[in-house]
Amino acid sequence: MPYAVLADITDLYGPDALFVADRDGDGEADVPAVDRALEQASDEIDSHVGVRYTLPLAETPRILRQHCVDIAIYRLALSRDVLTEELRKRYDDALSAL
Repeated sequence: MPYAVLADITDLYGPDALFVADRDGDGEADVPAVDRALEQASDEIDSHVGVRYTLPLAETPRILRQHCVDIAIYRLALSRDVLTEELRKRYDDALSAL
């Protein structure tokens, strides 16, 4: 189960943050792409957290939700070639924290 869902992205950064997931240019996020990115981000988090803690975690700490969102947005931006320095920094900060 992912550490975050699409609503967490909009809660943290607003609906405009989902521009990175607009695959067909219709102004709407491709929900399956967002779900995949969040699952992949969760797997990446597990690869770090699992070294120290037994998985799955009983509860999801809020900070992991934040890291999951930042990693997923980074991956989505890479695939659309819309990566900004801010998105790269958030990703780097998430990995450093993990």
